[in-house]
Amino acid sequence: MFSYHSFNLQIHKPVGPENATVYWCTVSWETPLYGQLYGVYMFLSILVVPMCLMVFAYSGICRKMWVLHRKRPNIAQHR
Repeated sequence: MFSYHSFNLQIHKPVGPENATVYWCTVSWETPLYGQLYGVYMFLSILVVPMCLMVFAYSGICRKMWVLHRKRPNIAQHR
């Protein structure tokens, strides 16, 4: 859905010296609010949500290892 809309919003701005034909492809939002909402969406979907999932998963792994460490007798002391 976003790729279709962003494809329609792309514009080519000419940049560089007058004698060179160089274009910069950029997005032109209808209102600045759409650009800010897209930025927040990308921030959440690329950084925050995966980070929360990793924190949840690794904390569960660490908790299980801690419990297992507490339940098992220390093998090095029995030698």
